[in-house]
This record gives sequence, structure tokens and C-alpha cells, in this order.
Amino acid sequence: MISSFRETLDKYSYIKIATLIAFTPLVSFAVEKEDITLQIKEKKVNKELSKQIKIGKVYDEELLKLLLITFLGNQDLENAYIVAKKGAELFSNNPYWLKNLGQVAIWTKRPAEGIEAYLKLYQITKDENIKRELFNLALATNRFDIAINLVEKDALSGKFNDLKTLLYIYQQAGEVKKLTEILEAMYEKDKNIDILRNLTMILYNYGDLDKASKYGEILYSRQDKNYKDVLLYSSILYAKKDLKKSLEVLKSYFPNITVSKDIEEDRLEYLYTLSDLAWALRDFDTSIDIAAQLDKIDKGRLAEYIRLYTYFYFKKEYKLSADYALKGYEKYKDYYLLSSYIESLYLTNDYQKIVEFIESNKIDYNSSALILSRYISSLLKLNQTQKALNIAKNVLDKKFDSQIISELIFASIESSNQNLAKYIVNNYKKYETLVPKSFTFLYLFLENTKKALELSYNQLKNSKSISDKLLYADILYTYGRFEESEKIKYEVFKELKDKQSLSSEDAYNFLRVADKYLSSRQYLELLEKYKNIISLKSYNDLYFSHLLKTDHHSKLEYLMKRHSYDLRPWMQLNLALWSNDKYWQYNLLEKFADILPIRDRVTAFTETGQIDKAMYYGYKGLDENPEDYLLYKQQRDLITTYRPKVEILSNYTDRAGVKDISEDIFIQAKPKEGFHVFVRYKGSNPFSVDNLKMINVPDRSDISIGFKKVFDDGEISFIVGSLKTLSSNLYLDIQFRRYIKNKTYFGGELGKNIPTDDTLFLYYGGMKDTISVNFSHSFNNRTGFYISPSYNIYYSSDEKKIGTSLNLYDELYYKLRVGYPDYTFRLYSAHGKYNEKDGYKGNIEKLSPYQATKFLPQSFNLIGVGFSFGYDNNTNYVRVWRPFFSADITYNDVTGLGYGFSGGIGGSLFRQDNLSLGFRYIQGFKGTADKYFNSYLRYILFY
Repeated sequence: MISSFRETLDKYSYIKIATLIAFTPLVSFAVEKEDITLQIKEKKVNKELSKQIKIGKVYDEELLKLLLITFLGNQDLENAYIVAKKGAELFSNNPYWLKNLGQVAIWTKRPAEGIEAYLKLYQITKDENIKRELFNLALATNRFDIAINLVEKDALSGKFNDLKTLLYIYQQAGEVKKLTEILEAMYEKDKNIDILRNLTMILYNYGDLDKASKYGEILYSRQDKNYKDVLLYSSILYAKKDLKKSLEVLKSYFPNITVSKDIEEDRLEYLYTLSDLAWALRDFDTSIDIAAQLDKIDKGRLAEYIRLYTYFYFKKEYKLSADYALKGYEKYKDYYLLSSYIESLYLTNDYQKIVEFIESNKIDYNSSALILSRYISSLLKLNQTQKALNIAKNVLDKKFDSQIISELIFASIESSNQNLAKYIVNNYKKYETLVPKSFTFLYLFLENTKKALELSYNQLKNSKSISDKLLYADILYTYGRFEESEKIKYEVFKELKDKQSLSSEDAYNFLRVADKYLSSRQYLELLEKYKNIISLKSYNDLYFSHLLKTDHHSKLEYLMKRHSYDLRPWMQLNLALWSNDKYWQYNLLEKFADILPIRDRVTAFTETGQIDKAMYYGYKGLDENPEDYLLYKQQRDLITTYRPKVEILSNYTDRAGVKDISEDIFIQAKPKEGFHVFVRYKGSNPFSVDNLKMINVPDRSDISIGFKKVFDDGEISFIVGSLKTLSSNLYLDIQFRRYIKNKTYFGGELGKNIPTDDTLFLYYGGMKDTISVNFSHSFNNRTGFYISPSYNIYYSSDEKKIGTSLNLYDELYYKLRVGYPDYTFRLYSAHGKYNEKDGYKGNIEKLSPYQATKFLPQSFNLIGVGFSFGYDNNTNYVRVWRPFFSADITYNDVTGLGYGFSGGIGGSLFRQDNLSLGFRYIQGFKGTADKYFNSYLRYILFY
């Protein structure tokens, strides 16, 4: 083939051929070897030349080179590519063809063929220049696998030190593991800090936290570390969940950071990260320090202002929290900070500023339930009630919104505004099933627990939430189911007392119940412990309630007057009742009657002489809280004491051998508020007498009339009567009772010729003058104390002096239960020092079959204990028939042991009446040795 090609060249000289080819635009040329053919595209074909070039199956490399040069010279790259590709195929190990093929393939946008040609070229030549070109070509064509193979050994040997390119190609190739191995080897060799930083970053980014932590610590330990190194190592520790150390690392560099207006962005990023981590780990001082510095240079993010507000809000520094909330809002127009600003102002009682801010800035209060609530509450606090109600009506009439009405409900509760509360019930009651929880609070606020239970009984009874449990317990307590309420509260107390850490809500709930089960000292210590995690208002409520519970009313009164504390209305009423301040009570009732505690308001109406209102609210309270036994008892006592009534009592009595049938008829009328008139008749008819003990026993009658005047702080009664025994005598009896303070009453009696029954002789033939006083104090609903000293002068019915006595009675009682059966335990004592004169004692001597009879008892000292239940059914207005019973054991230093029993059954026949049937038996009556038995039938009609 070569000789054939040379023969052709002999016919046509090289210059001639070259000249022909150079000036031929396109040549059709075929070189065949076996069945391989090279086809060159032609636009114009010089057939003659083509025939001359065709040489059959013989080819010559020099001719191909000549053709390649010719096409390249004419910039005919496509035909050059064809020739170069054929040359590379025919002469595969010739660097000339591989290099030209690589170049022409790249030029003609055939990078894959180009890089393959260069790769083979480098494998043949091992030329560094070719390697460099191949590397660049691999990068340009994204053949990072080839680039890696070319550079790996050089990187390890130190010949390749372009770290940026090295990182790029390995990461692009996805060979991160191999990259880290190379970087580790490079670092171990040179200790280059840039390699260490990149190695650490790559290990961190790709999740090899253990190695990243190892190299990060080396970075952090260097003297010349920068904030980026610190930030990187802290991030690694954070990813490893070593949060505490992560924060320590970040904080360690903080003193090196100067916070100024020209601070760099990347240093700001360090500060932001430190602030975020410190806040997350509750290092509030660090986070707030950064936030405050950033605020000064106007670089604070929204997060900084939220943190500044939150921090000072929970420290109860509401003026600062308001300032930062306002700054953040003005900078970012964030509605959360706007609400926070309004809330902080509200907690500083700056109601005027809230109203002015909302109105002057034209804040859309409809867009935020909290802002709406605080705006309305502020208007209410500023006595702009009608404006507040108009806003509420406009908002809710347009569209019902559960959140807004809930906030409105809580605004009425928070501001103790009964008018707003009643307005909501009257106008939006139809929505109560849509927001049952909020309306439950509203009905409880209005002291209507019957409605509260109806609305949320199933929801609250089965709830696992502690707050719901306590809400349910509060409802039950006001409703009158005291034992069930106390059981729930004790369960909550047990559940929370052993918890290691309490949230703000749980701490408040725990403190609410703990007061019942801890000593005052323990409770105050506990209150101080949680002071900083509950709101100031909650703390004050709990502390003030404790002061009232422990009878430290004077201290609370001092705090109120000295520091102008805004006490809740129920606290104020408690103080007003304690101090017997009728004017204060009257004003509180005028403003808050519908939301005051149901029993306290009845007491206050009674104390201020508003008996009709007291009864109205008593009935209202029972309708809305039907199982409140204490309220029922209170209402019953009101009816018994102040309602007009008729009482008829029939007795059978057997005492010291005298058997007697007696009747007692009492009629009371109320011509006007606070004024009662009454008339009474008592008749006694002895029908069997033991003549060994008494003789000449007369019938006995007692007719009296009187009136009672009820004042704001007590009452006084005047009674004039006629007592007929052996003789007839007029008598006068004056009784009074006055409220002092703190559930303490003072009373007394002044009587002239009044009936007496110290002995049976005195009952049928004597009378007495008396002066007595009494004190009573209720420690709480269960425990009370009573004491009464008296001085008496005894006369016969014909006004002959018999003697005198000094008597003292005192009693301490405790009710194990306040509802029926109201088990009551009594400890009491009675003392009588009698001085009976000698000589003639008047017509009373007719009653004795013996000379020198002692008509007064012997001086004695008696102590006794008693147990009773149900005695309200004996004389009071009651709703159901129930038994009553009592038992006493006494010791008398004259007659020795004594005992007594009494009992019966009583209840209502019609709506406002009482019928009772009972008995009483005593061994050792009134300090004597008399045996006393009495059975009776009593009917009382209240009208």
C-alpha cells in the first residue's frame, strides 16, 4: 500500500497536489482498509482530483496529516474532525492524532470524545502539560471522576496545593469520604489551619460529628482562633446535643466582640447565634445582654424584641417590657408585639395610655381579641362603660367570633364588671354552647354554678387537665358539694406536690390548693418559691387570700391603704364585714352584688339592714346553687328571724315529780322594714304533783307583747309582759345584739321581774331581775365560741327577795359536717354561785311541804360534752323531713355524773312552715338533781 501511495506521489508532485488541495474548497476523499471508509462531505467535487487521490485500499499517514492541516487551515472543523478521528482510529497510539482529535472534538462541541482522547494521550505520554490540560478539561466538562484520579497523588504529596479546587472537585464528585481522608493526611503532614477548618466543616456538614468534634476542639484551642472557628465548634457540639458546652464555647468568645454600629455582618451572625442558643438554654442574662446591645445599635431582629419583652414581662418589670414591645412593633410592625405592648400597659394600670394609643394610632382593635379585650377593659376602668358596651355590641353583632367573645367575658371577669357580664349573658347567651368553657367561667363569676354545671359538667368531670379539675372543684364548692370539691383539690395537691419542676400554670394551681393542707409558714415559703414564675396579680391574689384565711385582716387592710392595692371585690367585702364598715359594705353591694360570694353578700345585706334584699339574694343564690347548705342555713335563719310567723308549741313535761301540760303561742308581724312587733302567750297546767316534793302548785301563765328594731349593726328588743304564778306581776325585758367585727357579736339582757326556771319552785312561784352580757365568735363555718356571764336577783311572786347568783356559761363547738347530718361536737361548762338569804322568803314558801326549804340551787360547777345533729329541723324553715338527735354527758361537783338525750323529727308540711315532734330527757337539770322529761309538738308558719 505504501509503495502504491508513493507511486501516486511520483506522478503528481507534492507541491502540485498541495496546491490543488489548498485551492479546492471541498474534496471527496476515500481511504479504505478492509471495510472502513472515510467519507468527506463535498460542496463542489473535482472529480479528476478525486480520481487521482483515490488509491484503493492503500492509505498513507502523511497524506492524512496533510489533509488535517489543510482542513484546519481552512477552518473546516467538521472535516478536520472526520480526518482526526480516522487518524486516531488508524494510528491509535500516536500522540499526534490523539491530541488533535481531543482539540478538534472540543472545538466541535464533542467534549466526551475530546476528554477520552486526552485521557488516552496522557496514559501514553505521562506528560505533565498534557495532564494539566486534561485536568482543566475534566473540570470544564464536569468529569470530576477523572479530575480526582489526576490530582489525588499530587495532593497527598504536596505538589497540588490548590485547596479550593481540591474541595470543589471531590465534593462535586460525591467523594466526601475520600476527600476527608486526603484532607486528614494533608493536615497531619503540614498542620495547615485552612485545611483543618475545611476538614472540620466538611465532617460537620456530612454528619461525622465525632471526628468533626475532635478537629473542632483543635481549632477552638488555638490561641489565634476567630469567631468563625468558635461558631463552627459550637455548632458541632450543638449537633451532638452537648448543648451546655456548645453555649460555653460560644460565650467564651463574647468578650472579644465589640458591638458597634459598623459591626460586620458575619460577626452579627455570631451574636445572633449566641443569643438564640442562650435563650434556648434559658441563659436569659446572656441573651438579653446581647439583645439590649443590638437594640442600641439598631441591629436587633424581631426575635430580640420579643425576647426583651418576654424577659421583662416575666420579671414583672412591665414598664420595660412595654418599652421594648413598642420599639419592636414600630420597627417590624409585628402584631404580637403590639398586643404585648398593650398587655404590658394594662398590667401597669395605665388604662388611659392604652385608650390614647389605640385611638391616636387608629389601631384596628377588631383584628386582635386581646387588644379588643384590653381596650374595652380600659374603658371600663376609666368608667366609660357605655362606650365599652357599644364597641362590644358593634363587634359581635357584625360577626360572632368565639375568641372575641371569650376575651370579652374574661375582660368582664378581670375588671369585676357585673354589668358587662350580665350584658353578655342577656345578649349572647345563644352562643354559650359554642364557647362552653368561657361561659362556664362567666356563670361562675356571676355565682350561678347550676348553669355552669349544666353547661360543662361532662367536659370538666372527665378532663385530665389540672386547671379543668380545679375549675370543676370551684363550681362544686359554690354549688354546695363541699366534700366532693375538697376531694378533688386534695387529689390535685398530691399530684403536684412531688413534681420536681412546675410550669407557671401548674405552680399557680398548686398554690391554690396548698393553702388548705400546709401550715401558714410552709405556705408562705412555697408562695415565695414560685413568686417569680407566676404573674404578679396571681401572686397578690394568693397572698391576700391567705391573709384573709389566717385572719390577718388588719395586715391586708394596711397593704390596701398603704400601697393602694386594688383588691378584688370579694376581698374588699370580707374586709368590710370584718371591720363592720357599713358604708363600705353598702357601696360594694351597690356595685358588685351579683358577683360577690353568695353567702357574704347575704350577710352584708343583713348587716346593713337590707333584709328584703338579703332574702332576695338568698333565694337567688339557692336557685343558682341549690346544694349550698350554708347558704340554705343562712336563708333559713333569715326567714326564722325576720319573717312574720306564727308558732304554736304544745308540751308535756315531767320534772321533779310535777307533770304539766303547757302551750306556747307566738305571733310576729313586720309592719315595715327593720321593725317587728310580736305577742306571746305561755300557759302551764300541772295535773300531777308529788306532794312529798311540792304542794299548792298553781297554773302558770305568761302573756307578753314586744317589738324588735333591726339596725345596720345589730338589733334590740323590748318586751313587756304579765307573769301569773302565785301572784301576778308585770315584767320588762330588754335584749340586744350587736356585731363588733371579724365575726364577733356582743349581746346582753336587762330584765325586771322576768320568768325563771332555775328550780321548779322558782318556775311556779318566783321571778328574777337579771343583767347579762354575751360574746360569740365564729372562727370559720365549722368552729365557734360562746360565753355569757350574768348576775341575778331572785324574788318570790309577792316581791320578797330570795337571794342572788353569779352565773357563767361558755361553750366551744365544732361541726364535723356543715351539711345535714351536721354532726356537731360541744364542749361546755356552767358555773353558778348562789347566795340565798335566811328568813321569810315570801309566798313561794307555800309551794314547799317543809320548813327552811332552799328555793335556789346549790352553788355548782359543771362540765359537759355533747354531740348533736339535725337540730335545724326542729325550729327552722326546712325543705325536707329529717330526724334530729343529741346526747350529752356532764359532771357536776354537787350531783355527780349526769346525762341527757333529745331527739325528734321535723320538716315542712307546706311551703314555708315547720312541724316538729320531739322529746328531751335530762338527769341533773340546771345544776340540780332533778330528772327532767319533755315531749312536744311544734308548728311554725312563716308568712
